[in-house]
Amino acid sequence: YEFATECNVTIGAEEVFGEGTTLPEAYTAWPNSVSIATCRGQDSQAVIEVAHAAGAGLLAGERYAFRVDYVRNPSWAQASGLFTLDFSGEASAPFEAPGLWTLGAASLAAQDTTQGV
Repeated sequence: YEFATECNVTIGAEEVFGEGTTLPEAYTAWPNSVSIATCRGQDSQAVIEVAHAAGAGLLAGERYAFRVDYVRNPSWAQASGLFTLDFSGEASAPFEAPGLWTLGAASLAAQDTTQGV
C-alpha cells in the first residue's frame, strides 16, 4: 500500500465496518479519552499519533479496530504483503495485509462513439 502524506484515521464502528453495523465482539471500543491526533504517510509507511490523558490510553491485550483513509495500491511490486504495527516502543509480529477494496479488474467500454451536437 501507499499512504497519502496527510492520511485520516477513523475509529468508530460504523466508520470502520460500514453504516448500520456494530462493533464485532472480537474488538474493544476505543476509550472516550483516546483520540487520533495525527496521521502522516510516506510511501508504504503511516505514522499515527494517538492522544490520551496520562494513564488513560489503550489497554494491553485488547484489539482496537481502525481504518486509514487515502490509501492506494503501490505503484511498484512489493517484496512482501506483510504489515507490522509499532506502538509505544513495541512491535507486533508480521501479519498478512488486509485486502484493499478497489476495482482491480474493472474495464470501461464505450457504447457509442458518436459526438453529440
